[in-house]
Amino acid sequence: MKGLWLKLKDWAVKLATQNSTPHEIAFGLAAGIFVGWLPIMGIQMAVVIILTLPFRNINRFAAASGVWITNPVTFIPMYAFTYWVGAFFWRVENVLSYADFTAAFTGRDTLTGFFALLSEGKDFLIDIFICTWIGGAIVGVIAAIPTYYITKRAVERFRRSPA
Repeated sequence: MKGLWLKLKDWAVKLATQNSTPHEIAFGLAAGIFVGWLPIMGIQMAVVIILTLPFRNINRFAAASGVWITNPVTFIPMYAFTYWVGAFFWRVENVLSYADFTAAFTGRDTLTGFFALLSEGKDFLIDIFICTWIGGAIVGVIAAIPTYYITKRAVERFRRSPA
């Protein structure tokens, strides 16, 4: 566990010392966090880089880093949560339990696994897809806003502190 905290600290220092303004770093990380909540694991880095191309004032390292909020360890609980949020807005007949969701997505932590799920023709797949996209967009926006402000403030504070 200590090794993980050291790696996170090293990443945070690398982020704060990027040749970008605090706004650019915070904007990048917020964009990455937003994309990280979308149900597109496997192509998130490419998507966030493409989405940030029109912006000149964004740090792409921070954006690419943010998508790693979703990873093989976190994606099932995150996508289950976004599914439930989306199900609140997109009426589904039978909302899946966490156990059902886990069973459907276990072993689907790669793009190949996800496409295998698509080809299996699950009856509930359309509802899962729509609900997870709706929920992912909602949760992504809600998560990106505080990420921006917290990151901007943390980078400013880090840069003001004596070396």
